[in-house]
Amino acid sequence: MRRAYSILVSAGLAPFLILGACLVLALSPGLVPGELAGLVRYGPFILAVLGGAIGWWFNRGRAVFVMILLLVCYWLLVGNGGGFSADGLAFMRIATLYLIPVNLLVLGFTKERGVLNPRGIARMLVLGLQLFVMLMLAGKADVGAALYQVLNYRLIDTGSFMADMPQPALILAVVSVGILLALHRPLETSFAAAIIAIAVATVMGPGFIKFGYLAATGVVLAGLAQEAWRMAFVDDLTGLPGRRALDHALAELGSQ
Repeated sequence: MRRAYSILVSAGLAPFLILGACLVLALSPGLVPGELAGLVRYGPFILAVLGGAIGWWFNRGRAVFVMILLLVCYWLLVGNGGGFSADGLAFMRIATLYLIPVNLLVLGFTKERGVLNPRGIARMLVLGLQLFVMLMLAGKADVGAALYQVLNYRLIDTGSFMADMPQPALILAVVSVGILLALHRPLETSFAAAIIAIAVATVMGPGFIKFGYLAATGVVLAGLAQEAWRMAFVDDLTGLPGRRALDHALAELGSQ
């Protein structure tokens, strides 16, 4: 059982299995019974809170910050938009496509410092400041409309294809995913998969955004599971299997 878990989780396959499952649900909504449809809409909230709590428990501050970012962005996108004009809402939607990959890429290169410490609090303040500025700009219709035009810049005329995905944001997402995958670490791989999920959902259209955030929060949660596995079975200093891995291996040999 542990070997199967190692293959699916430690090898980094879990995030991409989650992406595939959410894509299937998005393309075949009939697979989800009507009484469970609410789980798809509210699933990102549930997974973000669960992942944030687990990250806090394991002192994985970066995962906590990512879950907070995803939760707030999703809430802004699916909420009723109270107090914001149509231009302001359009700006917020497009701003999240830049905000998420930039923050996930930066967090991929920062060391794990926990949550309730000076550096963790500083990161929280920086994240909060970004969200505050975005909301403040969205609250001003004329400013939001002007910034929307700037952020929605088209390098190549593609017609209606990828009309909801700004080309600079797509380039930023591709670069961020490539760099994060090159780091070849569990949590960073989940960050890359989260960017892919949101980018793909955006390209597919507004009606698919809930599946994108469901996948994004799910893959980060899977990344936390990978981190937990690594903490339990791999020595941080040497990168070699730890004492617990040896105990499990000996137990499996003894049972044979």
